[in-house]
Amino acid sequence: MDEDWYSFPAQMDDRPAYVTFNNAFAKEAKVDRHKNHIVLKATFKQPTEYGMPAGAEHEILEHIDNLLEEAINSNNGVYVGHVTIEGHRYYHYYVNLEENDMAVLVNPINEQTDYMLEFIVQEDPEKNGFWNDLYPTDDEWRIIHDMEALDELLEAGDIRDRLREVFHWAGFDSDESASDFQAWLEDNSMNPISTEKEETRNRYIVHYSHTGTMDISDLMIYTLGSNRKASELGGTYEGWETTAVKE
Repeated sequence: MDEDWYSFPAQMDDRPAYVTFNNAFAKEAKVDRHKNHIVLKATFKQPTEYGMPAGAEHEILEHIDNLLEEAINSNNGVYVGHVTIEGHRYYHYYVNLEENDMAVLVNPINEQTDYMLEFIVQEDPEKNGFWNDLYPTDDEWRIIHDMEALDELLEAGDIRDRLREVFHWAGFDSDESASDFQAWLEDNSMNPISTEKEETRNRYIVHYSHTGTMDISDLMIYTLGSNRKASELGGTYEGWETTAVKE
């Protein structure tokens, strides 16, 4: 299977989590013939106060990841991602193995690593485990795109905690929706700049800005709010840009 991996922070029942998933599986899920969804749980020995792994435990978990992938892939399984939350990591696979088969594979890994992996096997031909537990929501896709842009700025030498103007744009099918969006911007500490009719797509593009840092928690206030409001009005939040601040 092709690989197209993404990671993103999430909130699951108001608990901080971190999700890693293979987006390539989204294109193959409908035709994938594995019938069982297996979730394996590793419990951290020294999690941080946020339930994440710390220090050398990162390397141990990566080793477990590699052992699992080797064992399950050799039995024609497919690894689709994992979730880290509250001191645990949940590895997600699709297989045609049964519970007894999995025990044979997992027991040697437990002996090698001194981590007692627990697992459950459930029939899931529709791949609901992947769609519900790993695949991003619209908001989470927005966060993924924001993090990618922030990484590019960091590579350019950006100092994230420096204030700067950030420019955004959103598109709408009607002038009325664009006007409603502009009014919302003014009520939410953002600065409308202009609205243009884009003839090639027959869309109204609203340009606007805010002043803030490139800390993801700061940026998300504006990008997620914009994403949700544009969608509510039948439009699309199309992104943002800024310049790297190096001094």
